[in-house]
Amino acid sequence: SSSSSSSLTSKTAKSSITHQHQQSHTTVSTARKTVPGVVLTDARGLPGSEGGALVDAKGYLIGILCPPLRKTDGDAISFSLAVTTDALLPVLEPFVTVQFCDDVLVPSPWSAVVTSAEKSLVLISVGSSWASGIVVSSRGHVLTNAHLLRPFQVADSDGALVLPSTLMIRVRLYLSWYTANVSFISTGPYDIALLQIDPSYVLPTTPIPVKPFHPGKTKVVSSASNVETQEEGRPVLVLGHALFAPDAELRPSATVGVISKIIYLDGVPVLLQSSAAVHRGNSGGMLLNEKGELLGVVTNNARHKNGSLMPTLNFSIPYQALGPLWQYLQRPEKEVPKSVIDYFSSRNAVLTSLWKLQNPIASPPSRMLPGPQNVRLRTLLSGAQKSTTDGEASSSSSSAKHDSLRSRL
Repeated sequence: SSSSSSSLTSKTAKSSITHQHQQSHTTVSTARKTVPGVVLTDARGLPGSEGGALVDAKGYLIGILCPPLRKTDGDAISFSLAVTTDALLPVLEPFVTVQFCDDVLVPSPWSAVVTSAEKSLVLISVGSSWASGIVVSSRGHVLTNAHLLRPFQVADSDGALVLPSTLMIRVRLYLSWYTANVSFISTGPYDIALLQIDPSYVLPTTPIPVKPFHPGKTKVVSSASNVETQEEGRPVLVLGHALFAPDAELRPSATVGVISKIIYLDGVPVLLQSSAAVHRGNSGGMLLNEKGELLGVVTNNARHKNGSLMPTLNFSIPYQALGPLWQYLQRPEKEVPKSVIDYFSSRNAVLTSLWKLQNPIASPPSRMLPGPQNVRLRTLLSGAQKSTTDGEASSSSSSAKHDSLRSRL
């Protein structure tokens, strides 16, 4: 979560700071060089922790915690801001001796994953809303959530929902903005939409698709299926453009957690629950494993009964559930086949209930969950609820608005 590392030791006469510079999202200028000024961390900062120390795994001082972040609508934020030691050095130098060295940086085990995966992550802006997206083909296809686009749909003369021809969808790839066209918007249980960067653009480099999930050969979900997936309890990382509007021009944020639960239907994973913090703007972002492989598409959070979000209780669409989409992207076809659109538009009462965290209507025995519980789908969370993912005002989806971290949709 942090982006600089330093060591603070004491001497009898004068303090001594051993320190190392590293690039960060937000920078300040000093007489020496441009250095990180502020870091965002998912290390939890509670009221009363402001002014406390943010340290790395070796105990080296990274920064001083700022007051906890708050949202105007009362939703919890599982992020903290810290002023870095880089930014504080000009103030401290009259009182301390600064010694620069190169051996104190403690790299995160996720650093390589973030560096590689963010090349395939985009920021999507539509009207006053924004979300994340995943590059899924070298032709510029981008996968995101349908709830980002649904609020802008209008009925045409035949009653079908369409996007206005004047609506501009912008995608930020490699720090440059491009317009994108809609390939399709799912109307079924899976909250996905497929975009494509306008082919008329001459991009500086070929878009790099995200690394797909390739499970090992030892884990089989059920004896009736060859589908394989990650286990519950395995570490995961969420990568997306959370909280901060596009005009902030920041790199994506990363949060770490574990897979809390995997829900299967007919032997195929259909929902991943994760404890990595997810906030507004993470919609359409990546759920990655330790190899940097895409496990799922981040979709939404659970809510308390009072309506406030639970950042560390969130849900992603598993990679394996989107099989027809991956098959299409591997073919040279330009238009999305009707069979793919029909697949993601088909109704499934069990899946729909599951994604709403509701009791499904009389599901047959074939719909029973594998695993020790061996029960039909029931409400998954006691005291929690999740509204529909169709972009309504009460939705717990994780797209965002350009209005000072307000979480209205």
